[in-house]
Amino acid sequence: MLLNLLFILFIIFSSSLTASASKSEAAYAYALLKWKTSLINQNNPMLSSWSLHPTRINRTTSTAPCTWYGVHCNDRGDVTKINLSTSGLNGTLQNFTFSSFTSLAHLELRQNDIFGPIPVEIRHLSNLMFLDLSGNRFSGKIPSEIGMLTNLETLSLHSNTLKGNIPVSLGNLSKLGYLRVDDNKLSGSIPLELENLYNLVKVNMSFNFLTGQIPSGLGNLTKLSELYLFLNNLTGSIPPVGSVLFVHEGKQYKHTCHSR
Repeated sequence: MLLNLLFILFIIFSSSLTASASKSEAAYAYALLKWKTSLINQNNPMLSSWSLHPTRINRTTSTAPCTWYGVHCNDRGDVTKINLSTSGLNGTLQNFTFSSFTSLAHLELRQNDIFGPIPVEIRHLSNLMFLDLSGNRFSGKIPSEIGMLTNLETLSLHSNTLKGNIPVSLGNLSKLGYLRVDDNKLSGSIPLELENLYNLVKVNMSFNFLTGQIPSGLGNLTKLSELYLFLNNLTGSIPPVGSVLFVHEGKQYKHTCHSR
């Protein structure tokens, strides 16, 4: 009798998990399809696998959208990685439902033709560790909400047309190791808050319109080995990091420091 009861409870529990997984799977699928249909080139052959078949979502063994191009999931069926680099995407992120992807750890959209602002809703990606939006046509300001992504280790926003100041909220990204915002139209000074990012290894802010002094505290970041600042209007002394590239009065210099 006890064995029969345990078996029945197991069946109920398994059915509950399957229903929950199917519901979550459907939510991911429809969120991705909503974004796909908003793209200018929604018939992009690279996204041909992004479609729903009548039985795929309801089928117990279904792995959609985990089998779709560029989409990766964990064992529970949660979308943890989206890599659509060099996929010929043309459109914006305005219809990307960030709140549906709270398990996402890796978002890579580099080298496409995505334009418009970076939506403030990106703050919902609370588990994000890797963000690469480089090589697109993103415009407007870097949203301060990126500073809420406290698990970020890599942030690449270079080669866009972003303007305005570098948000001081980036100083909240204590796990950040790699920061690239070069080749944009950023202005203002380098935030002093970056001096708190003790895990920084490489920083590139070149090809912008940054002004003011280079924060001396960057020299206290013992892991920082490369700092690229050329083609800006920065002043002040050079912090003692491993290698610094900068431009002064039209001439490019490389400063190397071997002592700490």
